[in-house]
Amino acid sequence: MAVTSLVRLTPPGRGAISTLVLDGPGAISMVAPLLTINPFKLYGETGVPVFAKLRLENQVESVVLDVVSPAHLRVHCHGGEAITAAVAETLQICCGATVVDPFRWQRCQANSSETEALALLPLCRTERTAKIMLDQVGGAYQRAIDDLRIDELLSWSNVGLHLVEPFRVAVAGLPNVGKSSLLNAMVGYERSIVDDSEGTTRDSVVVETALDGWHVSLVDTAGIRETEDVVEKCGVKQAVAMLNKVDLTIEVIDVTTEQQTDSIMPPSIQVLNKSDLVGNKKSEKFPNALRVSAVTGGGVAELIENVVKMLVPKYPLPGQGVPFTMEQVEALRGRRV
Repeated sequence: MAVTSLVRLTPPGRGAISTLVLDGPGAISMVAPLLTINPFKLYGETGVPVFAKLRLENQVESVVLDVVSPAHLRVHCHGGEAITAAVAETLQICCGATVVDPFRWQRCQANSSETEALALLPLCRTERTAKIMLDQVGGAYQRAIDDLRIDELLSWSNVGLHLVEPFRVAVAGLPNVGKSSLLNAMVGYERSIVDDSEGTTRDSVVVETALDGWHVSLVDTAGIRETEDVVEKCGVKQAVAMLNKVDLTIEVIDVTTEQQTDSIMPPSIQVLNKSDLVGNKKSEKFPNALRVSAVTGGGVAELIENVVKMLVPKYPLPGQGVPFTMEQVEALRGRRV
């Protein structure tokens, strides 16, 4: 038995208009009892927007109906989350529709990279990543496939896989070296709690930001040390486990003590924090480490520049094809073997 799908095309969040799709046999017939207009008016109106009233449980909502075909109906309603949810629930219950993930639905409509890119485009969080994804909507990835530029595409896989998913960067080190202060300085506002007491951060705090146009999740981890405190010990264990899951670690070292943990794994950037307390004094132990001050902001811009360089050593030029899903990357690897 064919299933009628209910798909939300517009991304989550408040907006002016929200678009839902009712896709399946008899879509018009299913929605007809909910309308205050003669449903037969919809037939023959393919491609012509029809203004109508849709009966919800406790109200009547103004909508615009776009009849693509008798089996494909688009419902445009007000973009508030409450209204969208109410319309979706009514269509789901009264029409017997099954809610389908929009990405999966888009892929079923046409098995092409352009369709996949179009489905993911609203999920890009920055202008830079959206522009790269828009190139894929325009066929950049498919053209590279057609030209058999497999190695070239694979060289851009790290960039492509982070157009929607953020790069993950951990800020780690011993307790009280200024990890939270440094994270706050990098994002430009106080997101993590700062205190002189050791063990203040006992759980990982994740901050979403953009660094030079790239979507990045900064993870403020608990100070790594031996401790008998049960709660803090859990935080330390979580912090060490987190270092296995990130794309880059910023190892923060107190320049006044130059002590460090041995739990940091590559790739990483060493940072000597609190440099405002030692002036121009050189560090013999860490001569190549970046010197920063989370208090004055000194060196923070250079740190951000280095973080971006390590995450994205080179930028794709306009029109460059990049693989943007793990399925695409795995398929490319298979073709290279």
